[in-house]
Amino acid sequence: MELDVTGGYRFNEYVRIGVGFGGRYYIKNTNVRSGNISWSFPIYANIRGNFIPTGYRDVVPYYSLDLGGTIRDGFMWRPTVGIRIGQKRSAFLLGLTYTGQSLINRNEKRSYCSMLGLTLGYEY
Repeated sequence: MELDVTGGYRFNEYVRIGVGFGGRYYIKNTNVRSGNISWSFPIYANIRGNFIPTGYRDVVPYYSLDLGGTIRDGFMWRPTVGIRIGQKRSAFLLGLTYTGQSLINRNEKRSYCSMLGLTLGYEY
């Protein structure tokens, strides 16, 4: 489970760049990572935009890509595709995301972990 905040600059409907940070909680931490601390903290750069113009549409598909790392883990990348529901400056985001994460596993060795998830967001 993760909660993030991303801020950025919108060039147009198709490209927005920014930076983000957040907190991630591993529900079954000992099954995935070494150590007793279940929290990690992602810090990343983000690029996001719409695939098609909003024009007269209230629902449009969007893409997003996060690149960065997490404190206590390592490198992270997270591509997302989804739908944006709302107006030009106020919309809900619903997406399907893949997270690739470098972390230290239960055997105390660095490994690559893949995670699939749903994202919920609000854009203003």
